[in-house]
Amino acid sequence: MTAVIEAVRPVRPDDAAELDALMARCSPDTRYRRFFAPVRSLPIEYREGVLAGDPYRHDALVVQQPTGEIIALASLVAAPAGAELGILVEDGWQRQGLGTTLVHELIDRARERGVRRMRATVLPTSSRLVRWLGGIVPMEHSALESDSISAVYRLL
Repeated sequence: MTAVIEAVRPVRPDDAAELDALMARCSPDTRYRRFFAPVRSLPIEYREGVLAGDPYRHDALVVQQPTGEIIALASLVAAPAGAELGILVEDGWQRQGLGTTLVHELIDRARERGVRRMRATVLPTSSRLVRWLGGIVPMEHSALESDSISAVYRLL
């Protein structure tokens, strides 16, 4: 598939059905890599935060096709150790720059709000994401846990 993007935009409360459809189209592996659990739908607390539309607590952006279908979601959730990054791209649209576009936009928006640090936690099999993010913003440190890798990046 070739990415034809109508919009990269903030999530709106009326996106609930499209976000549910995005999750349904993602493979179990993609959902597991994003949420570290065999989920079939967006976890309730995460879903509510995304749909609330408060970028100071949970900044969320989507990529939307001209048909209106949401094919990617990325967010930064406010946290004491640094805003927590999450990215979900529908399987057929992965590796086409959608995640990169969303991450750059989220970082710009976070900097405008004065967010100093961003954290990303990935499965050990996704360690390349930690290095990739380090090419976008400076990595302060990373740690290997028993079931994940967590890294903190400096935004300001």
